[in-house]
Amino acid sequence: MSKTVFIINAPSFSFDKPDLYSTEFSHNKLNQYIKAIADSFFLSNHFRKNNLVYYCTDFGGESYQITFKGDELRFLGPSFFSAGHLLLRAKNHIINPDSKKGKLTPGISVHRRKMEWVFDKYRNERCFQIIASKTISKNISLNMSSNSNVFFYGFENLSELENKITKRSLGPLDIDEQIIMTNFMIESVK
Repeated sequence: MSKTVFIINAPSFSFDKPDLYSTEFSHNKLNQYIKAIADSFFLSNHFRKNNLVYYCTDFGGESYQITFKGDELRFLGPSFFSAGHLLLRAKNHIINPDSKKGKLTPGISVHRRKMEWVFDKYRNERCFQIIASKTISKNISLNMSSNSNVFFYGFENLSELENKITKRSLGPLDIDEQIIMTNFMIESVK
């Protein structure tokens, strides 16, 4: 089975462990991006080992790419908290890779790379992109994703990157709705 790639363009790392359990954080936009990690791997209580998630973010003025490889990934459950704790490990790894808190779990890697690296890597792939848009598409077709294996989330404005990929908009959708719709489409075309 071929790999399905999810690329999440997330806001800056700006949370710590206590934030995950605060009421204010549950309404924070970053919450949707964290939840999208678990949503990318779980559908109908089934863990998709063939998925690969690139979580693109920045911390301390540097761009980072946190990679979640489904066939090697351990300790990810379907909850937001599970994904949040794995992201905190990645953040601690960025701060101090030699510390006990900074030890990465299997299936997760951290690289200092800009998001453009991911676009360049998948430039020649067939892409189905979902972005937030002010224009609502009236026709959502399941056929649009039948030959796609790369999915993009959370892009407000692609500007110069738009020429590198095929763009289709289903907006405006929240990021978790985007993941759910994409998972539905992947299941429908199997």
